[in-house]
Amino acid sequence: MVCLYAMEDNQRRQLLYISLALGGIILIALLVWLFRSSNPSVLTPAIEPFSGIVGEPIDIALDFFDAWSNAQSTSTDPFTLKLYDLPEVSPALSAKLILAEAAYRESGFDPVFCQQETFSSLRAKPVFQNEAEAQFLISPKQNEAGTQILVTLKTNGTLWNIADISCGGGEVGPVAGEYNFDHTGFLLKESILPPLDPADWHLVFSQDDVLGFTSPLFFSSTSNCTLEENAEAICAPDSLLETMSVRVRGNVTEAGVLVSKLDAVAQ
Repeated sequence: MVCLYAMEDNQRRQLLYISLALGGIILIALLVWLFRSSNPSVLTPAIEPFSGIVGEPIDIALDFFDAWSNAQSTSTDPFTLKLYDLPEVSPALSAKLILAEAAYRESGFDPVFCQQETFSSLRAKPVFQNEAEAQFLISPKQNEAGTQILVTLKTNGTLWNIADISCGGGEVGPVAGEYNFDHTGFLLKESILPPLDPADWHLVFSQDDVLGFTSPLFFSSTSNCTLEENAEAICAPDSLLETMSVRVRGNVTEAGVLVSKLDAVAQ
């Protein structure tokens, strides 16, 4: 009887230890759950909000340039008015413009218009546009050539912002053996969507493995096309076909790509 009682006592003690261990585990799990519930950042990392505005990217770009130009025509200036803080200006571009203020004060060079003088009459030529990004070349309407301003806009699907403004030279002809545009894609003309002009051929191509970049193509008497094997000739745009797969090499101008070579690519 004594031996049996001792065995029962040991079993009760073991059950007590197990119960205490399980209770401790449950308590720790409950504390962890309560801590995470009261601190949502532990579960979901903070996401930096996307600044921007609703609208068409080409209109957003032109409106910003208009605002910047108008500020120059008053008794103040765009830096005093802090136009770099407008909601359509990305944080990166805002920081870039702030850094350029010192040069603007010293020399008068405008980092938005890429010269010392602004112009009120603007035109924009699309370089490409897709669901995530758009680029336009901004120039004065009264000049066919001159300062070339490349404006890049980005979107989060709802809002657009101006991600960057970069300066380039005016329209120039191609230099033999040197191209700043070399992409393979397919041709569209009549089926191209606004705001692109269906009067011009366009190359739809991929960049960084992203399809949907589009650039208008322009031909001259020095543009050579190879549409059949070993049959290079001066390009005849009327001989091109919708959705034809081609490789285009040329130079980017304010209007689009001035084609040097266009070669058909076997699909």
